[in-house]
Amino acid sequence: MRTEGDIEFQGVLFFPVTPFGADGSLDEERLARHIESGVAAGAGGVFVACGPGEFHALTPDEIEQATRVAVQTTAGRVPVLAAAVGPPPMARDQAARIERAGADGLLLRDGAVAVPTGPGLGVALDHDALDRLHGLYVDCGMRSRDDTGYMRRIRPEYEGRLPRW
Repeated sequence: MRTEGDIEFQGVLFFPVTPFGADGSLDEERLARHIESGVAAGAGGVFVACGPGEFHALTPDEIEQATRVAVQTTAGRVPVLAAAVGPPPMARDQAARIERAGADGLLLRDGAVAVPTGPGLGVALDHDALDRLHGLYVDCGMRSRDDTGYMRRIRPEYEGRLPRW
């Protein structure tokens, strides 16, 4: 993987939605098409399997698999990053898997999401690219999620409950 400061992004940072098949497995072909569309629309980097709403629903193998699909699909045209979170042993395992899949880097820094300190989160907004990427979201047809179903694939005893604060 590259070192800090070695990755430069030009364009909108793209967090593709991870698609699943009817059987609940990762839909690699659909993911590849989604990533290809995002890069063609001007994405400056792909952050695969990083969404806070989906990361918990993926197995470690699926995160590695999704990362590999992103790396193969982008073919070096833009950087690919993936997230490794959780307790240190889990995060280390994820980092090793992500590196093995060929990602350019990790989304995390010192155990937390790295956020630039400059205005606009350190990026200039490309409104045309953002419009094209929004069009991809509208066209992709993915509108509903079954987080409880995804969690039950990992922990069959899981029960979806509202958090108590």
